[in-house]
Amino acid sequence: MAVKKKKSARKSTTRPSSRKKVAPAKKTKKSSRTRVSRAPAITAKNLDALNERLDIVLPEAMFRIAALEHLLVKNQLCSYDELINARQFIQDQESS
Repeated sequence: MAVKKKKSARKSTTRPSSRKKVAPAKKTKKSSRTRVSRAPAITAKNLDALNERLDIVLPEAMFRIAALEHLLVKNQLCSYDELINARQFIQDQESS
């Protein structure tokens, strides 16, 4: 005959909270006045900053690609014609 084990009474491990309870936030009505959005000005600033970054990064990336292409041809890993065909393939993919 198997002896049944009693379930141990679990003690509550909750500690008294030192934080004050906050009342739920009240819903407020939207004001009837129109709000002026500053989003267009912020967006223009962000676009200008992005444009400046691209003006710096894109030429550098193009120079690095050109250097890699030069090394590929120099070390005879691919031919110049293969590079031209690859560029044409990318242009065709972008236009579709």
